[in-house]
Amino acid sequence: MLVELGDHFAQLEIVPDPSTGEVCLFFWDGHAGSPVRLAQPAFVAKVTVPDGNGLIELSMAAQASSLTGETVGDSAEFRAQDDRLKGVQEFEMVVWGVNVLGTAFEKVSISYPH
Repeated sequence: MLVELGDHFAQLEIVPDPSTGEVCLFFWDGHAGSPVRLAQPAFVAKVTVPDGNGLIELSMAAQASSLTGETVGDSAEFRAQDDRLKGVQEFEMVVWGVNVLGTAFEKVSISYPH
């Protein structure tokens, strides 16, 4: 699922895996055609699930890739895993403090899968 950042400024793609409890976030340009690498090594995402597991704080870590040449601190892909997200099909997420193409986004709200 894509989430618009600004007015077609950039896109955040969220890809959860309910079987493992992993959440992947990818950053793209405004038309989701090219990846956008972030300089930060990590950021926080807070997740609320409908079943009342409370607030789950994830440290979204930058992923290195020899295939793309991405490194921690120069990556478009961020991942985190929490067992409390296993089997979860829908949730609310707030992404805190990402800097995309020189623009700070302090609080990005996401309703997955809506």
